[in-house]
Amino acid sequence: MAEVISLDEARTALDSEREYRRSLQAVVTRNPNGKLAHRASAALLNWERFDDWLAEFGGEDQAVSFVCAQVIEGVSLKTLCAHYVLDMGLLGALMTQRPEYEARLLAAQRWVAESHVSEMVGIADDVDENKMAIAKAALRLRARKDVAAVYYPAKFGDKAGAGVQVAANITIIHESQ
Repeated sequence: MAEVISLDEARTALDSEREYRRSLQAVVTRNPNGKLAHRASAALLNWERFDDWLAEFGGEDQAVSFVCAQVIEGVSLKTLCAHYVLDMGLLGALMTQRPEYEARLLAAQRWVAESHVSEMVGIADDVDENKMAIAKAALRLRARKDVAAVYYPAKFGDKAGAGVQVAANITIIHESQ
């Protein structure tokens, strides 16, 4: 359910954003060759790119859906920002702007965590008996465990005595011939 805000709150937020952009533009106008002007120009360019990116999706809600779908597919927010030349701070602000956006991102991250944990058994079961394959499997297991712990710390994090712990030990048993 979308958060309902008053018209006055919406106007205040919009006025605040406009004022911020005007102040950046004023910095650029006053001293176009100064260091601060270069930073202000970069910030304005980031805002323009972000606005264009949002417009491509038809608004914030559709953009948030796209971001969540990309996270489920295994694309990191950093990679997403690099691909679309977006400022990480602006994307982070969008994803935490409303509680329902943040909840959707958390749900996507939890889905990824559950998916990684479910893959771990198959990885451990399918490993060959050579040292290189064992090392590679151990690395894959550790990476999935770490991602699961970050994306869903309540369930897969390293909390002492609480929650579910995910452990990955590989033992090779050689049969005598």
